[in-house]
Amino acid sequence: MIRDVSVEGIGLFSEYNVYLPPKRYDLSIALVYPSTYSASITNLFTHIAYYFLNERLNVLIDRFTMDNPNRGALTGYDLRKFDIILASVSFELDLPYLVNMLIKNKVNPNIRKRKVDDPFIIIGGPPATANPLPYSVVADTVFVGEGEVLLSKLVDLVDVIRYSKDWKELLTDKLVRTGYCYSIKYRNKVKRAFVVDINGTFVPEYLIRSRRYEPVYGDGYYLEVSRGCKWLCSFCMEAFISYPFRYRSKELIMKYVIDGVKNIGKKRVVFYSLSFFDHPESDSILKELLESGISYNVPSIRYTTLNESRIDLILGGGQRTITIAPETLSCIASRLIRKEINMELLRRLCLYTLKKRANLKLYFILGLPCEGEIVKYVSNFINELIRDTDSLRKEQIRVSINPLIPKPNTPMQYLGLIRRQRFRYLIEEIQKSIKGRRYVRFDYYDWRWAYAQTLIALGNERAGELTIRWGELGCGLGALRRAIKELRYDDSYVFKVKDINEYLPWSEVVDTGLNALVKHLGSVVLTSLGECDSYST
Repeated sequence: MIRDVSVEGIGLFSEYNVYLPPKRYDLSIALVYPSTYSASITNLFTHIAYYFLNERLNVLIDRFTMDNPNRGALTGYDLRKFDIILASVSFELDLPYLVNMLIKNKVNPNIRKRKVDDPFIIIGGPPATANPLPYSVVADTVFVGEGEVLLSKLVDLVDVIRYSKDWKELLTDKLVRTGYCYSIKYRNKVKRAFVVDINGTFVPEYLIRSRRYEPVYGDGYYLEVSRGCKWLCSFCMEAFISYPFRYRSKELIMKYVIDGVKNIGKKRVVFYSLSFFDHPESDSILKELLESGISYNVPSIRYTTLNESRIDLILGGGQRTITIAPETLSCIASRLIRKEINMELLRRLCLYTLKKRANLKLYFILGLPCEGEIVKYVSNFINELIRDTDSLRKEQIRVSINPLIPKPNTPMQYLGLIRRQRFRYLIEEIQKSIKGRRYVRFDYYDWRWAYAQTLIALGNERAGELTIRWGELGCGLGALRRAIKELRYDDSYVFKVKDINEYLPWSEVVDTGLNALVKHLGSVVLTSLGECDSYST
C-alpha cells in the first residue's frame, strides 16, 4: 500500500482500515451509495473502488450514503466540492434516492440542466447495465458492465482530467469511445464490459469497517468466490448481465481469507456468489475453513447443488438458516424459468434442514406464466413439511413471496407485472390454507414497490425524468403517485405482455453478448402463454 490505513476510529462513523485524507491531491472522487451506511459497506464495489483508486492515484476519496448525504464520511466535505461522483446503484429504487441526495447538495439531478461547476457523474451497477436509459438523464455517462474495467479506465484517463480545461467534455468523449459507457448526448450503442479472468482482479486486503455500524451480514471478511451463473434462470437479471460463470482458484480464496480475517480482526468470512456450490472446490474450501476454526456464511445456493452433507457443512460454519429458492412448484412454470422442479430432492432437503433444528427459508415468485394452481401447490408442500417434521419450533419455516418483476435483458422482459389485487388474493389464499400457522412466518414484497421497480426497470429516458420528479418530491410512494399524475405518465408498459418483435428501448442500446439467447428464450415463454390459461396480470 502507498500509505498505512488507520486503526483508530475516525470520521462520522468512527471508521478504521481507512486512509487519512491527503492534504494535497490531483483529483477528488466521491463514492455515492444511495442507501444506508450499513448497506454501503456490505457492497463489495465500495471497498474495491476505495482501495483501488487510493493505491493507484494521488486522490482524495470520500463516501456518501443516505445516512450522510451532505458530508463525506471521513472529510466532512460537501458532495458538490468533488470533481467526480461515482454512484453505485444496486437496484432500481436506488435512483430516486440518488436524485434526492444530489438535490440536498444543490447539484441539479438533470444532466441537461447541470451547471458547469457541478461534479461529473458516472452511474454504474446491475440495473444500469441492463438498461442505462433511465439513468442517463441523471448521469454524464452510464457505465455498462463490471466495475473493475471502469476503475482501470479512470486511472488511465486521469491526465485528461488534471490538465484539460474542458475535461468534462473530453472525459465524456473518452469514456464513450471505450464502448462501455452510454451518454444521452451521444445516444451511442454500448457493449457490456466484463473481466475474463477474475483471478486477476483487484481484491482489497482490508475492508472499511466502523466501530458504530456493522455490515448487513455481520462482521467478518467479505469475499467474492465466483461471478456470473451458468444456470441463467429466466427471471434473473444478474445472471444474464454477469455471464459467463467465472470462479477464483481455491489457492487465492484461502490466501485472501487468511489475510482478510487477520486484518478485520474476526475469524469469519462472508462469501459472495450467485451459486456457491458451482465452484468445483466449494466443499474443500469449507472443510479447510472448519479445520482452521474460521466461521463462514454461504450465500445464494441453487438447491439442486445441495445435499445433506453440504447442509451439514453450511451449519458447521455457524450459519443457522438454510435458504432454498424453488421459486415455483409448478412443473411447467419451473421449466419456463429454467429451474425445473425436483420435488423429491426439494422435500428431502427441507425435511433434513428442519430435523437439524435449523431455520428453513423458502422463496416463491407469483405471477409466472403457467404457474397453475399455485396456491394449492405451495400450501400442500408446506403442510406436508409441518406434518412430517417432529418438534418444529415457532416460525422455524420462513416463507418469502415476491411478485415476478420483469427485468430488461432477461427472457421475462416481455411479460407484465402481476396486478396488485391478484397478488394479494394469492398470498391471502396461501396463508389461509396453511395448517399449523405458528410454525410458519410469512414475508412478502410490497407490491407497490415492485410496481415502482418495474417502472424504472422497463422504462426509457422518460422513466428517468419521472424518477427525477419523484426524488424531488421525497422518494415515498405518495411522492411517486404525485409525480405520475403531474407528468401524466403512461405506465401501461408495466403490465403489458409484449410481442417478441416489439421495440424494447434498451435492446437497441445494450449488447450484453446474450441478446439472441434472451430473444429465443423469450419467444419460448411467450409461446407458452397460448398453451396455458393460468397467466394473468
